[in-house]
Amino acid sequence: MTALRCDINVDAGETPVGSVEHDLKLLKHATSISIACGGHAGDTQTARTLIEHAAALERGIGAHPGYVDRANFGRRAILLSPAALRSMLDDQLGWLCDLCEHAGTVLQHVKPHGALYHAAATSAETAQVIGEATATITPASVLLCLPGSIAARVWQDMGLAVANEAFADRRYDAGGGLRPRSTPDALLTSPREAGEQAVSIVRDRAVRPHGGGRLTIEAQTLCVHSDTPGALAIAAQVRTSLEAAGVRLTPLSAQD
Repeated sequence: MTALRCDINVDAGETPVGSVEHDLKLLKHATSISIACGGHAGDTQTARTLIEHAAALERGIGAHPGYVDRANFGRRAILLSPAALRSMLDDQLGWLCDLCEHAGTVLQHVKPHGALYHAAATSAETAQVIGEATATITPASVLLCLPGSIAARVWQDMGLAVANEAFADRRYDAGGGLRPRSTPDALLTSPREAGEQAVSIVRDRAVRPHGGGRLTIEAQTLCVHSDTPGALAIAAQVRTSLEAAGVRLTPLSAQD
């Protein structure tokens, strides 16, 4: 029987300049890291520090591009023309790729942030632009997306590498989407609940959505958001729970 394998990715580089200690602690529990690229958050000093530590710990390094909207943390939808979106992505992906190159490492994955992530999941045009930017700037990188989303189909049709992503610290709707952050139960802030959900997703390929029932889900990587309350305890418990369930934790680049 093939052993279960999964990646744990944490979003990082989103704290104020110089406040990187929290992310470095999170990194110890993760196998990959998605670094803000200066759009919704991020700065050069923080990104360099995270890249250096991630490389030293043999963690997968990813780009986390988002709408240039720090006031709303990139979680508000912004209507951009395909050309404007492409220019934004070229700037952000190119910036992080350059930092990786200077550190002697490479970009493992690209994970759109917030509203851009959800736009790609529902808009073929948005997904196409993200795919084209990735194929041009960092063609060997894996694109992260919601399972069964439009983004997954578009990127696969483009011949790009895709990894399904699930969330240990977010509650799901019955339709397979994430509960809106505006709802009171959108986040799983209990480390125990997050650990149980992580094991259910990886081992049982299922999650219990809002309202009950069973939702089938298959993912190669699990996310813990760095800004979820109690993120450090959640990430630690997710890792502990998965290892106790016999799951081998590896970066996406080691899952080929």
